[in-house]
Amino acid sequence: MSGIEERLNRLEKGSRGLRRWLLISNVIFASLIFAAANRRQADKLTVSELEVVNGNGKTILRLRESPEGGMVEIINKNDKAVCLLTAGEDGGMIALKNNAGGTIFVASTTPDGGGIMTIRNEKSNPVVTAACNKIGRLELRDGTGTTVWTAP
Repeated sequence: MSGIEERLNRLEKGSRGLRRWLLISNVIFASLIFAAANRRQADKLTVSELEVVNGNGKTILRLRESPEGGMVEIINKNDKAVCLLTAGEDGGMIALKNNAGGTIFVASTTPDGGGIMTIRNEKSNPVVTAACNKIGRLELRDGTGTTVWTAP
């Protein structure tokens, strides 16, 4: 065998190995792309904060940490959080806010395992409070938050 024939044989052997490696890597790459494209559900998604945006890129929903656990905020077109669901020290809490940012409705759990609901006026002063605890009660308050009537 001449030197040229030996060199050609070595080049052919090398190119066969290279072609095999290229074919295997292409199959693996195509399999990964196919698997990612067809995956419809993730087993678990872990983030520290999640924001959902509308078609204009404005945040409309936020899931984040609160001092006692987690919080969900629903945000209006004026970038104000108008509905909050949160974990509290004694359980859960729901709050509704007006466009000025004042809290107008709150429902939450109480330390004794009951619940309390408060409706507030535009200045966030309590007007009606209903609580269900060991004794249970209903209160009506004036616009300043002073109790004017209580049911046993």
